[in-house]
Amino acid sequence: MTGWGVVTQTPKSVAIDSVDNQVISMLLIELPLIISSMIIVFIVAGLIVKPLQNIAIIAENSIQESEMKELKQLNVFYYEALQIKNALIQSFSFLHNQVSFLKDQSTIDPLTSLTNRRTLDTVLQSWTYQGKEFSVIMIDIDHFKLINDTKGHAIGDEVLKFFSDQMKKVTREEDICCRFGGEEFLILLPETTVKQAYNIAEYFLKILADTESPSGQPLTFSAGIASFPRQAANSKELIEFADKALYAAKRAGRNRIIIANQKNTPLSDFLS
Repeated sequence: MTGWGVVTQTPKSVAIDSVDNQVISMLLIELPLIISSMIIVFIVAGLIVKPLQNIAIIAENSIQESEMKELKQLNVFYYEALQIKNALIQSFSFLHNQVSFLKDQSTIDPLTSLTNRRTLDTVLQSWTYQGKEFSVIMIDIDHFKLINDTKGHAIGDEVLKFFSDQMKKVTREEDICCRFGGEEFLILLPETTVKQAYNIAEYFLKILADTESPSGQPLTFSAGIASFPRQAANSKELIEFADKALYAAKRAGRNRIIIANQKNTPLSDFLS
């Protein structure tokens, strides 16, 4: 051992060049992998997020029935999104059923399934505001109190339902049948003259005369007819005229139809 050592030294510029070359070489090798990985991550993230975005959009418009169909058709491919989708379908189904139920409760008479008085008032106001030509038939079942007193209220309810069903059979799809209250009913007939309304009411009387009701015998009714705008200036006046004609029919012996005649127009002019 002499105690001597050998030291070698690489010039700084050569060392830096060597490192630069290694970095560049690594970048050339790794950069495509990094870019490819980032593209894959973005694609996968998009596939994951898109179903959730669609679910969120549908959820914002969930009050519409059409959105339920879109939600059911939404394509999801992973468990979590599928669970969210199924949970929303169940929630929306319940929500729509409740909305439909509440809507029916607010617009339909529960016993007869006819339009109720509240909805009738809304339609009357709308039609008169628009200046729409239409007629109304106001109807009262003859001697209904006697049916209730002799047959019982259960039979009375069956009579009301039977009467309502027969009314819907003789009216057109565009007509609106309404339970006005108790044993009183109202039919709205759009684009209909009093003559046409009279013919419908008369046909209804004939149908009832040939059909046995739940009371054990055929029913009869009294009716009053009025039209807008020929006979009335607004919905309130229209109902008043039809109501007066109805009670004129009852005073005249029931089982008949009378047309309101508030302007002293001969009846023949209406039926010609």
